[in-house]
Amino acid sequence: MNAKFLTFTWEIKEQIVYIGFNEDRLDNNIFTELEQAIMLIQDDRTIDGLVFYSHHPAGFLSNPTTISLSLSKSITDHVEKERILSWARRGEMLLNTIEDLNIPTISCVDGACLGEGLEFALSTRYLLLSTSTQTILAFPSIELGLIPTFGGTYRLLERLSLPDALKMVISGRSLDTQEALRIGLATDAYHQKHLLKMAHNIIQRPKFFNKTQDFKQIISDFLKGNFLSKRMIYQRAKNQLMEQTGGLHEAPLKALELMEIFQDQGRATYLHQESQVFTELYASYQSKNLRYLLSLKEELQKRDKQSDTTGTLRPPQRCAVIGGGTTGGELINLLALGHSCPSVVAATQCPLTYPILKDLNYESLEVGLKHSSSIFANYHQQGKISKDEWESRQRSIIPVTNYQGFKLLDLVIESIFNDFDDIEIKKRLFQEIESNVAEKTLLVTNTSFLSTREIASALQHPERFAGLHCFYPLDKTSLIELVAHPEVATDTLTTLSKWVWQLGKIPLIVQDSPGFLVNRLIWVYVNEAFYLLEEGVKVDEIERAALNFGMAMGPMRFLDQMGFPFANKLSKLLTLPNTTNTINTSAAPTEHFARSALLNKIFTLTLPGKNGGQGFYLYTPSSEEYHPPSFTYPAAAESKLEINPVIKDLLPAAGASTADAVATATAAAKNTNHTITMDERTIQMRLVLPMINEAAYILDEGVVKDASVLDLGAVYGAGFPAFRGGILRYADHSGLPRILQAIQEFEKNVNQSRYSPSPLLKKLASEDKSFY
Repeated sequence: MNAKFLTFTWEIKEQIVYIGFNEDRLDNNIFTELEQAIMLIQDDRTIDGLVFYSHHPAGFLSNPTTISLSLSKSITDHVEKERILSWARRGEMLLNTIEDLNIPTISCVDGACLGEGLEFALSTRYLLLSTSTQTILAFPSIELGLIPTFGGTYRLLERLSLPDALKMVISGRSLDTQEALRIGLATDAYHQKHLLKMAHNIIQRPKFFNKTQDFKQIISDFLKGNFLSKRMIYQRAKNQLMEQTGGLHEAPLKALELMEIFQDQGRATYLHQESQVFTELYASYQSKNLRYLLSLKEELQKRDKQSDTTGTLRPPQRCAVIGGGTTGGELINLLALGHSCPSVVAATQCPLTYPILKDLNYESLEVGLKHSSSIFANYHQQGKISKDEWESRQRSIIPVTNYQGFKLLDLVIESIFNDFDDIEIKKRLFQEIESNVAEKTLLVTNTSFLSTREIASALQHPERFAGLHCFYPLDKTSLIELVAHPEVATDTLTTLSKWVWQLGKIPLIVQDSPGFLVNRLIWVYVNEAFYLLEEGVKVDEIERAALNFGMAMGPMRFLDQMGFPFANKLSKLLTLPNTTNTINTSAAPTEHFARSALLNKIFTLTLPGKNGGQGFYLYTPSSEEYHPPSFTYPAAAESKLEINPVIKDLLPAAGASTADAVATATAAAKNTNHTITMDERTIQMRLVLPMINEAAYILDEGVVKDASVLDLGAVYGAGFPAFRGGILRYADHSGLPRILQAIQEFEKNVNQSRYSPSPLLKKLASEDKSFY
């Protein structure tokens, strides 16, 4: 039986068909050719088995098709939904046909196998995995407000215990080879060189490879068939999901409902319902916004590539960090993982880069090295990196107390802590660094608010210098702000952007201005919360309202995450007269940032914040970990942290304004705790509208290039809910005239300075236009 196909290779050896995919995703072309191939196999009774594998370097159908699908604006949602439903059911039919073949079928997976690729692999009788650390299995569609498309949830329920199946679908978490074997998702694992040979052996001698049911499997099957146990498992999963998401996210709840109601109703009924749910979610507001954000990332990455007009710019290879300590430790750990590492899992495939860590003495270097090693230890405990790889990458870090070897470097990152970045100290330090590196070496300062143009003014080659604003913990966050200044070269920013993408993070180019982008958005959010406290609104009501809106963190938790010394310095900077780093005359008035009297009192306490164990809340080693903004959902559970007693004593009593010292003192003396009642929607608008207004000011000032860059920063840096599509997209969806009217109401009834509307917002609303 001879056949030739374009999207995959076709080969028959010893009556076994081997199909090797050339592409990294399932699309209409592959569908068509696979349908033809399966028909040939069905018609040929001499075929003893069918093996699927991949020629693509990324893995086995590793690029989920649902991520690339987009809603057309030229046709109605009804027509689009019919197209998506037809596509989903076509995939279901193909996988059903493969599953129903009367011959052994095997998927050999080496590398990533995600989304529909994993659904395809599950339709075969056996799933063989390579032992490579790059082999991961996942259903990432939940992160885009979707569920698996081609029967994935159904087949997981058939293969796994109910808790494992629910966890994999609802969380979207990825499994490595060992975890997939442990829970029974995969049949076996071998070195990638032996996968096809072992597939051949299984088909020739299947009885030696069919495992007998163990006790764990017997118990699992019993629980699946027991009504009461299933009900308890589903109810527990639902309770955990509600605690985690606050019920804000449709896709995981829909997946849970589908699996519970239709689990026992047969494949045809289940898959029919699954495709219906998928199509409804695809057309939903949340999924559109989540997919839109992903498209913004892809567009930004494409734009960064196109900015290299010569095609000759390469990301830095040899890098150094100046400054030990914990911050230096996080940066050097990131460099030690190697370039071209979009994830920790892929780290072992990246060459060692031997980054340099420099400080004045070995005591400071030791702090940075220990912190880097602790991050590697966490990766090892999570199964993301082997002990040998951890040790080799940690040993690749070169600690020095001088500039030996710096002439060979491509990039030097300065990360010295000195009383919140004294600008004169930074200038002298960079003059010293510049004299010890080659002319091609790029220089960056890791800073949260220092003016890059001021530092650049002290350099002989300011075109090779820029700012780097990282967000911590660096191993868990996904955004880095690249801070430009008037003299920086375009090639410098392009090269740095490419480098940040290779680190698996999103680079946002922002212009030098007070607070840059993310810090300004966070400040107005936090500051307004403390004005609400002054008015007598309860702490838990403010935090809960923020989380119920979808913010990644309540404002008081955000303050603790920033740290009190940093927040204090930032607020002072924002309220200084704009001079050296004002971009244009449309900058927000300094009164706009005036901090609350309550914050003034709190900052006199000189508390450190979360990292020091004491901020607005008290923290212990067992306290809730930081959950960075993500595609999925925020840490929506109400905070269980205890308010710091020294802060509790400063909170207004009897609803009095902190400006009314007599009333406050009297109420405190009586130990009363009366508060005002404010509905949740009003609290949310008091927190969110200043952020929207600030975003409009930032865009009007030219801090960022366009609305899409700002929205990425708002979601991945400031914790604005991803399912709302970004702060400016949310404003557009709500209607700018309505947003402006609400801001003007607060301007009139709350505070004229803080709620002074952005000129850009007023202009767009009056012309019935939008940010996009």
